[in-house]
Amino acid sequence: MLERLKLLTEMFAIDVCAYAIMSNHYHLVLHVDRARARAWSHQEEVAQWQRLFVAPPLVECWLSGQSSEVERVAAETIIERWRERLFDISWFMRCLNEHIARWANIEDDCQGRFWKGASARRRYWMMLDC
Repeated sequence: MLERLKLLTEMFAIDVCAYAIMSNHYHLVLHVDRARARAWSHQEEVAQWQRLFVAPPLVECWLSGQSSEVERVAAETIIERWRERLFDISWFMRCLNEHIARWANIEDDCQGRFWKGASARRRYWMMLDC
């Protein structure tokens, strides 16, 4: 979980000021740095976004410099949406929670939210051992 938080704080314009991980939930104190996100160029935004997600072909074409004017405008609209997401707490938490849930579900051969079920305490202690 801590490795994922580190990756997300490098990717997003959001800093983790404090955290607490308990047996059935966690708490985060976050700082949203909109000014940092707004200072990113479109190329920097794409680089940040691609740390976790695959860019659509339209944006790949834009990156290569081979896009038409219409494609350029469409790609930059997508990239601006990414900028908004890169300082959005909901997107930050989505990227954290989904990763934890997938990791735990594979490990426990089950489905559902990470903290759900009797094995949550075991997962917590395993995370501390990492």
